[in-house]
Amino acid sequence: MRGLSMKRRGITGSRVRFLVAAALASLLLVPAAEAQGPAITQYNVQINPTSIVAGPGGNLWFVDDNVNGYGEVTPAGVVSLWNWDNVASDDVGFQQIAAGLDGNLWLTMCGGLLGPAIQKITPAGAATYYPVSSCPDGITAGPDGNMWFTETYGAIGKITMGGQVTEYDGSGSGLLPADSHPIGIVAGPDGALWFTEWGDNRIGRITTGGVLTNQYQLAANTGPAHIVAGPDGNLWFTEDTADRIGKLTTSGTLTEYSAGITPGSYPEGIAVGPDDNLWFTEYMGGQIGEITPSGVITQSGSGLASPDGIAAGPDGNIWFTEFDGGKIGRLDLHPHTLAVTRTGNGAGTVTSSPAGLSCGATCSYAFPFDETTITLTAAPSAASVFSGWSGPCTGTAACTMQMSADSSVNAIFKKACIVPKVGGEKLKRAEAAIRTAHCSVGKVKKAFSHKVKKGLVTSQTPHSGSKRPPGTKVSLKLSQGKPARSRY
Repeated sequence: MRGLSMKRRGITGSRVRFLVAAALASLLLVPAAEAQGPAITQYNVQINPTSIVAGPGGNLWFVDDNVNGYGEVTPAGVVSLWNWDNVASDDVGFQQIAAGLDGNLWLTMCGGLLGPAIQKITPAGAATYYPVSSCPDGITAGPDGNMWFTETYGAIGKITMGGQVTEYDGSGSGLLPADSHPIGIVAGPDGALWFTEWGDNRIGRITTGGVLTNQYQLAANTGPAHIVAGPDGNLWFTEDTADRIGKLTTSGTLTEYSAGITPGSYPEGIAVGPDDNLWFTEYMGGQIGEITPSGVITQSGSGLASPDGIAAGPDGNIWFTEFDGGKIGRLDLHPHTLAVTRTGNGAGTVTSSPAGLSCGATCSYAFPFDETTITLTAAPSAASVFSGWSGPCTGTAACTMQMSADSSVNAIFKKACIVPKVGGEKLKRAEAAIRTAHCSVGKVKKAFSHKVKKGLVTSQTPHSGSKRPPGTKVSLKLSQGKPARSRY
């Protein structure tokens, strides 16, 4: 919670050492508060995690500002922890973490014997320390290839991938008042940096050249905290003391949403989800919220222990930290996978409603948590027929399934009997053509014919060119030649 964050800041240490890399023994499933909400999986990390981000290697990285720690967790829940090996205090004040454009992680840290700093961490956990003038907080990758960060005592800074720091501060340039307390920062859709001013209840905009171009005033006691660029081209941010989510267009139009947020919940972290909605933590409410671009809010989970940072994971789920619970949480947005196989000597496709499966190309799909009724439809190719399902479904009608676990179904396609034209052919040749066309030979009747020579096919049933199930019998009439003339 932002109102407590200043109390959690301490002093720094001198070096980094590896602590542990292991799968955590304790895993807890927490039922969601909403009947339609996603399930929550929690991993104990034995520290107090705050910020979290999707980092290199397809894993999530997080920081702790009480025991000098930062860590990495795989989508499967395997955790590695490091700490800043202190010389004078057990609290160096790690604040936020962001993925850099150089494949490394970048952290903000506040206070300590070496002073406030930006840290660069390699995927192996090695850290490099870059001092800055005052306590940094939010950090993000900028559109100019640099990392940009806020300094809570009224400054915006940037650091190159090589570690060169430039600060646009209140004391030197008059950019921001010292009590403005900027926190969150993000690269906007317009090529500028947008940031929150928690102390002054404003949203600011600064160009990559360090020019402050706009400040948008919010109501008193709003507490804008974290900010992201939304999928709709707008800026979205949490208002922790007002229990609202704000949306700001790049031209300055403000919309605020509170319906659906529990009063006193203190919305804190915010992230864009893989479903193109915004997901946020409720630090005091103990829940995770979701808001659509149109402003519809739903909540998931209950009794979470101070959920703080939040990020979209590389696995298509939402990950968050629980500061007081010492846990990393995962909302399973795609909990169940449906796999389709196709067998038989024919060809065809299987598609799903809701969309996701198109097999052909995509024969396995993890459906969102709120899509539990899935209907599969089989479509044979021109020279094939659909013979039916095996597995949870049978018959040839559309297959409708209730997804409560991972499941698989098989679609059987067979080559169709495309009835060949055999009129005028000798019997053996006609029979061979019928079998080659995946049909079978039916009854053969003989009859006299004035027009067709003896031993040749005079007619067939079904008629040639029709598409029938494999093995369909084709009946033939065979000419016995002209009837003998009577002597009398």
